[in-house]
Amino acid sequence: MSSESSSDSSGSSTSGSSGSTCSSSSTSLDSEDVLETGSTTSLPRRRKRGQSYCKRLEKGGPRPISFDKNGIPQSLLKHVNQFSSYCGHLARMRVDIRIKNWRKVPKVLKTNLWEDLSAKFIMPKDEKSKLNVKRVALKSMNHAWKDFKWKLNINYVKKEKSPFQDYPLLKEEWWPGFVEWVTSDEYNALGEKGKKSQSMNKYRPKLGRRSYMVQKKRWAKEDAQALSEGKSVPFQDMPDGRHKDWARTRNPSGDAKIMESHPIIKKIVDLNEKSEAGTFTPSDDMDILATAIGSNHPGRTTGVSAYVGLGMGLSQGDTPRKKKRSGTKDEYVKKLQEYDAKFQKLTAMYESMERRFNNVESCSSIKFIDQPDYTTNHSVYSIHELLYIFPLVHHVFKNLGGDQMQACGAYRPTICCGS
Repeated sequence: MSSESSSDSSGSSTSGSSGSTCSSSSTSLDSEDVLETGSTTSLPRRRKRGQSYCKRLEKGGPRPISFDKNGIPQSLLKHVNQFSSYCGHLARMRVDIRIKNWRKVPKVLKTNLWEDLSAKFIMPKDEKSKLNVKRVALKSMNHAWKDFKWKLNINYVKKEKSPFQDYPLLKEEWWPGFVEWVTSDEYNALGEKGKKSQSMNKYRPKLGRRSYMVQKKRWAKEDAQALSEGKSVPFQDMPDGRHKDWARTRNPSGDAKIMESHPIIKKIVDLNEKSEAGTFTPSDDMDILATAIGSNHPGRTTGVSAYVGLGMGLSQGDTPRKKKRSGTKDEYVKKLQEYDAKFQKLTAMYESMERRFNNVESCSSIKFIDQPDYTTNHSVYSIHELLYIFPLVHHVFKNLGGDQMQACGAYRPTICCGS
């Protein structure tokens, strides 16, 4: 299972050791076939990997397979290849090619795909591990399905050919709607956007269907054999890390002159030397690879897997990584004091506004029943009303900063109107 597949590379990748029990069709010449034209003999053509029908896998029982903590299949290599092939087979033959994108695929269908896959491989018993495997499997199906539709458009729609001889399991009722979609202006606009995005991906990995973890096991065997024969090993002096794995997948032949034509690998080598010399200190979020490339992809961990998010991919243990804090203890104490002062100021402002609101509300609750009779200089309020109003007005004046009021005579408790 390729860890960093794309629509241009995952479909065209070939694997000499596809060793899968899945049978494949091929329309190209065998390596022994030679075409002759006059006195000129053409070079043998490499056999291309065709469609996987997975006939033996369909009949067989569950295969034992192990997964890492992120849900990436690890071993046995034979079963890892079968896992990848069966994910692609299910997506190609079961998911309607007329659907525009994977997000619009019905959840019921995705559940059925996962159940079919689970019946062919022994899945982890732990629910969390099983969910990680499911997430990886569905992402693998998504990549295979998109790549399949891209191939159908390039090799059949644009050439006005029928695909059913090469893909007999493809449903014929899907084809007219698919042709209408891929020839529409909306699809062509998306295609131009995709081309622009892919043009920036100049350095593609050469992993085939293998993951980085599986490829690292293969490298270990190859390196041990090369060292025993006195041969050099690519990036031999570089410590292990995703930057080393990223560089090696883009230089499988071990060409020593790769740095002259590959600027990012040159940056990786330079940053590694600076790190060993102590002039560069990689951080959790900006390690050697992220610094060389310029940033981290938020949706996947470059150099680890396209199916693993950045949090889990960069973590050292089984839990997502924790971001390292920048700054000294004194700086954090100073910031904490600043935040505390702002909080106290906001609290005081809130209390002041609350007091003013209560005062206004108290004033609005005073009910003047009638106007006094100025001709006789007598009030029209009853004694009960006066006993209620006077203390309240005095209280409001006091809180609003008015002059203190003094009264003569006996003091009576406040009595509400109507009592």
